[in-house]
Amino acid sequence: MNGRKERRRTIDGGRSFGRGSWAVIRTPTGHRIGVVRQLRYEDLRLDLGPNGSILWPEATKKQRKAHLSEEARRAVNRACLRRETGSPYLFPAAKDSRKPMGKREAQVWWIDCEKLAELEHIDRGGWHSLRRKWATERKHLPDVDVAAAGGWTPGSTLLKEIYQQADQAGDMAAVTDRRALRAVR
Repeated sequence: MNGRKERRRTIDGGRSFGRGSWAVIRTPTGHRIGVVRQLRYEDLRLDLGPNGSILWPEATKKQRKAHLSEEARRAVNRACLRRETGSPYLFPAAKDSRKPMGKREAQVWWIDCEKLAELEHIDRGGWHSLRRKWATERKHLPDVDVAAAGGWTPGSTLLKEIYQQADQAGDMAAVTDRRALRAVR
């Protein structure tokens, strides 16, 4: 099975024990895991747009509103139901709910998702592979919109150089979808 399908199964596997809320919020927004870990309830704007929005914190240096998909909204609703009293974070640290979940705890969640989905661990796959997947799925959209929605700095070449990857559908389109040129006088 290829890596993309394995990562998708990992996300699906995580839903059954609450960690999927994390993945489902993370996946449709395309944002870095460090930013998602620090989401606060006050960052949610559930009355904006058809499914609500997230106003990414100023700490990202790119305060921006991101709309939620229906799936992400359901995950936010589940996370809100599990909210720990007094915690400002959507994903609080296990030992101290006044702090956001740490990087190591997020890595453990990923490994748990892999195990639940009965997948072999992929080195350097992890949460960042979801960011690459998110960017690649949006190659057909204008770069400026993808960069803004995914939290990349406007004009950054990282989106094209690092995150968006070639795939069979894109390769085939490059070969078959041509426009004939005509001479201009």
